[in-house]
Amino acid sequence: MNKYHKLDKLSKLCEELQYHIYMGKVTSDKHDLKFTCDLLFRNMIMILNLQKQDKNIDTEYGYILNNLLAAHTHLTNQNTEKTRKKFKIH
Repeated sequence: MNKYHKLDKLSKLCEELQYHIYMGKVTSDKHDLKFTCDLLFRNMIMILNLQKQDKNIDTEYGYILNNLLAAHTHLTNQNTEKTRKKFKIH
């Protein structure tokens, strides 16, 4: 699978998580939400910095994917394996 296909899946997962957050379908604990957003922003900054340097982002892709899956599971109370299947993430 090429990196653009992988990033497209990641993008769709982010969009769904954003939808759940804006529709109020997530935890009401602001601390949980703040921690999750901070972690994801740090991952994105790391990836953007690596791309600026034309470095490979495969390892960081794994980090952000795992963090996104964990955030999605934690904030929406949905099963991680179900989310993986829905977005065809292996």
